[in-house]
Amino acid sequence: MSRDRVEKSQLYLQAGVPHHWLLDLTARLLEAYELAGERWSRPGAWGEADVARIPPFEAVELAVGELFPPRNREEENSPD
Repeated sequence: MSRDRVEKSQLYLQAGVPHHWLLDLTARLLEAYELAGERWSRPGAWGEADVARIPPFEAVELAVGELFPPRNREEENSPD
């Protein structure tokens, strides 16, 4: 994940990519970033129970939990 956050994020910034999302499978978290001048702005982060409308696809309602593989029974019963 550090490669995505540091190396790839900088490459996307230099290339002028307007949006990028990071999906953390361990934390079961989606983070969105959008280009704001010469840096990234973070419009938000969403967990697996959230339903989100995220730039640049605000017209689409996204059930974030559907992006993750199903939890196994041990994970379901462990306290977070």
